[in-house]
Amino acid sequence: MAETDDDGDRYFRPLELVRYSGLSNRTLQRLMAAKVDPLPSYRVGRIVLVRKRDFDQWLARRTHAAGQVQRSLLDVTDDDYRIAMALRGYAVKGR
Repeated sequence: MAETDDDGDRYFRPLELVRYSGLSNRTLQRLMAAKVDPLPSYRVGRIVLVRKRDFDQWLARRTHAAGQVQRSLLDVTDDDYRIAMALRGYAVKGR
């Protein structure tokens, strides 16, 4: 395969994607089979391929969503935590 300036159209086999992403093969298999927002993959006969551009966009989307959740959790103050726990019937001591 010839190298180009934009290798986003490059396709990875699972072991190549393991090396590129740093994720384990088992994790990649689980992410491709996920019911919600699966990692896009293509099957050509018995060969599974993942396009680099698809992986990079998928990862950016997932990373952005995780950052949003983390920021939302940081917005919960200690007082909010105490109120929520008290409403659930838990005895909350000061921290």
